[in-house]
Amino acid sequence: MKLEVRIFCETDVGKSREINQDAYIARILEGGAALAVVCDGMGGANAGNIASAQAAKIIYEYVLRSWQPNMSASQIKNLLCSAVMSANVEVFDAASKNEELKGMGTTVVAVIATKEVSHIVHVGDSRAYLIRDNTLSQITTDHSMVQRMIESGQITADEAKSDPRKNIITRALGVEEDLNIDYNELDLYEKDMLLICTDGLSNMLSSEEIIKIVSESPHENATAQLVSAANEVGGSDNITTVLIFND
Repeated sequence: MKLEVRIFCETDVGKSREINQDAYIARILEGGAALAVVCDGMGGANAGNIASAQAAKIIYEYVLRSWQPNMSASQIKNLLCSAVMSANVEVFDAASKNEELKGMGTTVVAVIATKEVSHIVHVGDSRAYLIRDNTLSQITTDHSMVQRMIESGQITADEAKSDPRKNIITRALGVEEDLNIDYNELDLYEKDMLLICTDGLSNMLSSEEIIKIVSESPHENATAQLVSAANEVGGSDNITTVLIFND
């Protein structure tokens, strides 16, 4: 059976914010690979949504210009990292030249998923998960203060969920001239799913709740159901979800 990569997306301002500072772009590339870019902006006034929208657009256009269906794994890695670095330079420059945008930045998760392999780069605390055999596994590691505290043994993962510092990130695109980007590569199998989301989803729903919604919803409705569920339990932040299905 020929596998097909399909992609579905949803974003919402949530129940507590007036502006949606999340941004995403998701497309099927030539040759059938899926590209997804999810960003969660930060900064005063409208600066956060400017940073996220600008970063997502730059990364998408950079990938589109250079993408070839026969690229090797190392070429795809270099492509994604170069795209994110290009966005970092442009967002940083924009913030440096405009006092109203000073300090703006954004998280980013960018994914290229073929039928066999997913390539993931990220900065910040937006996440990528693998859903396989009814199990949700976090692929990315948050660049956040509470993650550092977990790794040093100061708090547990459960304590981190309610820690008041959970939204403080230690790395963001556009804040400094140089950027350290994490890369993950993961084999994909039939029926695997990738979930890419901002913390407006991951902070509101448990792994069990996410799995239940995704497994019980038609593919085309799953992202909307996830957003609805996050809003039902408070919707304390903007919510963005992208699901990539390998089926």
